[in-house]
Amino acid sequence: MSLADKLLYLLIILFILSLFHIPSPKDDIDGSQVADVYYKEKDIERIVKYCEKDVLTVAQLFLRYKNEPIINPENMERVLE
Repeated sequence: MSLADKLLYLLIILFILSLFHIPSPKDDIDGSQVADVYYKEKDIERIVKYCEKDVLTVAQLFLRYKNEPIINPENMERVLE
């Protein structure tokens, strides 16, 4: 996939999220940075948070699609073992 394709894909995702009034999960890193964060920075926790945000965003989008309210950020918590 070319850089232009990746950029177009990201813009489409951001547009869809904005249509449904869902905040973007891309506030720290994106998929192209995961390898560096893992191999160079050794920061697995940062990658975990990145993945959790993506999963939550898909859940929020699904809820909006079903015309249900999204999950309030005040009602979210991380469960760590």
